Amino acid sequence: MNVQIRMEIKTVFYINLGDESLAAELRVRTVIEMAAFADWYMQQYKNDNFDEHCGVSYDKTIYECSVDGGHASAWALCGLASVIQRPINTVYPCKVNGENDVMDKLLNRTLQPRLAYVTSVDSISIMWTRASYHDPTRMWVSNHFVPLIQVQLCPMPPAASPGVSTLSPTAASSPADPPSDSNEHDIDIS
Repeated sequence: MNVQIRMEIKTVFYINLGDESLAAELRVRTVIEMAAFADWYMQQYKNDNFDEHCGVSYDKTIYECSVDGGHASAWALCGLASVIQRPINTVYPCKVNGENDVMDKLLNRTLQPRLAYVTSVDSISIMWTRASYHDPTRMWVSNHFVPLIQVQLCPMPPAASPGVSTLSPTAASSPADPPSDSNEHDIDIS
């Protein structure tokens, strides 16, 4: 199975930094990391066979990362984990192609940085997805990834009792209050 999975690497930069302003720098650092430590990455991921299953070779990934607007493969995410010094959790839709989905087994994982990192630093998470039409008669193949963010729910304020205003006392009056002749409760909206 030769499936090509390529995504915009700017997504990872966005989840790591909150914007894309340093995308070019991180892309270059990823290229340098992958070129300088190719032997380590090839040894570390030799049993995964990204080249065959993802359809993009290690060398092609380095080239794609070096080009502005290029795409990222699973290989690029391996190098990027080292550049940002934090694990990258990748999530692939579970068994989207059946029980023996090779990509499910290959891409549901955590990619660790090459060097030791501060364990108090949070990992980032991405989900493999598809950004175009999929023919349901063929195997589903991702061609994009999106950030997964942890949502922290804030407690809801207590519900107001019926007939109780949520405005401040100086800005509201009840219908039973007579109109005031003074300007102390007037609100200037200009």
